[in-house]
Amino acid sequence: MIKIITLFRRRPGISHQQCIEYWRSTHARLAQSDHEFWSRVRKYTQNYIVSRGGSGPQWDGVVELWFDDQSSVDAAFGSAETKAVLVADLKNFVDIDSMISVSAIERTFYDATE
Repeated sequence: MIKIITLFRRRPGISHQQCIEYWRSTHARLAQSDHEFWSRVRKYTQNYIVSRGGSGPQWDGVVELWFDDQSSVDAAFGSAETKAVLVADLKNFVDIDSMISVSAIERTFYDATE
């Protein structure tokens, strides 16, 4: 499994809460209605930042997307519909220049919740 982890800040002119509400409702619905994209996603997690202290970047959210393999990632984000709708929608709540994404392979060593 490949996990894409993306950190972002909200776009200028909206509050943290407005950003989260838009992401939670409108953007999540767009993602789920994009069959080409959604059929390749194995897990989708939104993480809402609750503590914005410290001297580093002030992030608003972290998204985690799991895919079977790199070809699934490429196909999901390569779709014309995904680019035209889902990716284009980011500008409505995200400061695009703030986004940092990494691809990772997850290995859990301990999970008391399971």
